Amino acid sequence: MKKKKAKVTLVEQYAEYAEIGDMYTSRWKKLDLLIPSNFRMLCAILQVKPEKILMDLCGCCAIVIRMQRKSR
Repeated sequence: MKKKKAKVTLVEQYAEYAEIGDMYTSRWKKLDLLIPSNFRMLCAILQVKPEKILMDLCGCCAIVIRMQRKSR
């Protein structure tokens, strides 16, 4: 008997999500926020940009929400 060769087919991993439009995709939005002067002064003392702190805060909030969903 002859051995059958395995047939390899390539399938894109996210092919089923290809039709999702730009309306539902994640993207950064530019926001104009009023940052209090005392917060800006603290950032200047620490030599950190306020945007960096706000982005870290948003990231921490997202992680906490994900952890809470997993625990349910």
